[in-house]
Amino acid sequence: MLKRSVVVGVLFASAVAHAQPGEPAPPPPEPAPAPVDPTVAAYDAAFRLLADGHPDQAATLFDRIAAESPDPMRAQSARELGRLAHTLWDKHARYEMGDANAKLKAELEADDSDDGRTSFITFSTLYGLYAGIVVVDDLNIDDLRGGILTVAAGTAAGLLGSYFGTKDTRITGAMGDAYGMGMIFGIANAALLIEPIDNGVSSEEATTTLLVAGAVGGIAGIGLASAYEPTRGQVSFASTLGILGFASTGLALAITQPSSDGDNLLVAMAGGMDVGLAAGVFLGRDLDWSVSRGRIVTLGTLLGGLTGAAAGALIVGDDPGSGDDAARTLAALTLAGTWGGFGLTTHLTNGMRPDRRYAPQPTTQLTALPIRHGAGLGLTGTF
Repeated sequence: MLKRSVVVGVLFASAVAHAQPGEPAPPPPEPAPAPVDPTVAAYDAAFRLLADGHPDQAATLFDRIAAESPDPMRAQSARELGRLAHTLWDKHARYEMGDANAKLKAELEADDSDDGRTSFITFSTLYGLYAGIVVVDDLNIDDLRGGILTVAAGTAAGLLGSYFGTKDTRITGAMGDAYGMGMIFGIANAALLIEPIDNGVSSEEATTTLLVAGAVGGIAGIGLASAYEPTRGQVSFASTLGILGFASTGLALAITQPSSDGDNLLVAMAGGMDVGLAAGVFLGRDLDWSVSRGRIVTLGTLLGGLTGAAAGALIVGDDPGSGDDAARTLAALTLAGTWGGFGLTTHLTNGMRPDRRYAPQPTTQLTALPIRHGAGLGLTGTF
């Protein structure tokens, strides 16, 4: 008890010694001012350099800040950002300012437009070559030099006209493919129907009809593609179903009616081709196939038909016996091979990447991350 009283008395006396009754208490001592960090402005400048795409300069400045800053948090932040800047510089990183996804989309659209224009020029040049041949036939040009010059002039007209005529025109890859597909199917329709419609058609009339039909088909194809904007894979799919419709109709009639009239067979094949083409346009409107997958399936369909025909020829042999039975066997195997090739390649290409219109688009953004006594960078988005 005595010891505790002494302590209280000492404390009380100490308090009285510092503050006498009636006098104000002395103010508390002011805290010492924080040391000024001379690297604050340099840190901000280095951050701007890194964000503006100059990682080499930013790395040098961040290294100096990490060594000289009296603030340990700022020094640590500068050290990490300097490491990032060194890595970007070593990897020769290229910055994309603005919306990187929009720029990527613009680049892809530009490449697609180049492909479409190239397809349009190619088919127009071939059309010009054929037009020159038609002119030689229609005008009965017998002179060799005159014929060569006429064909060359038609080819040059197709090339130069399509090249300069589309210089500032947007032609997508699907439009270019549809232009060529329409031209081919237009000529095929005319070739199948010209004989049943006019049995005594002359060669001049036939070649001119094919020329006009190709132009009409090409214009119709590019017009529809421009209006509905399909993908290139969808155009390829429609073309494949047109081939399947043509082959299926002709081969089915060869199986069921091997001795059918030739004109009726041609008309039916033209109808089957057009129905298949229309079905391909309708069924493929939401198809996510890429153009690569579409072309492989088309190739597989043709090779499947060729394989079936070869198998039929091996079975029938050189001495088929009954003509109708041999025709039925050959047609049945060719038809089975055609659809088998279509189904097999469709299944085998199931894992191929879809058209970029249907592919998930990554969205990324480089964002500033504020932290205590500094800042950082973060990559956010979907990958």
